[in-house]
Amino acid sequence: MSCKNVDQAGNNNPLQQAVQPADYTSTVTGDNTLEDITCQSSVYIGAVVYIESNTARNASAAALSTSRAIGIVKSKSSSTKCDIVITGFISSILSGLNDNNNYFLSATVAGAITLTAPSSSGQVVVKIGKALKADVLKVHIEQKTIRT
Repeated sequence: MSCKNVDQAGNNNPLQQAVQPADYTSTVTGDNTLEDITCQSSVYIGAVVYIESNTARNASAAALSTSRAIGIVKSKSSSTKCDIVITGFISSILSGLNDNNNYFLSATVAGAITLTAPSSSGQVVVKIGKALKADVLKVHIEQKTIRT
């Protein structure tokens, strides 16, 4: 099975798109959190999300278009507003993590993380972070690789 890297530089960078559109009023706080982001009502606390049309959506490794993860939802102030940790630590909202293991974006459950990297053709491998404790994940989203 071969892989190819996905370039996220320039205008295709989802984080840049999330923070820079002219009609976007969210902020990035000192703890590396995007605050008050518009999100779909299906987005849940603990979900890995990507941004499309100025809206956070549950990410999935099933396809390149939905795999452009920017972070993990740490809270929701309403059904359509959320705060997203883009780098740093998530604690107490996840549970059952295996210490010192890497976690990847799931290709089967939108927004979920998994210990097993996707391996089927067309799926995208996105490392989301590393578990430090059963309820602490260090969020550090790494470059994507498409399975071919």
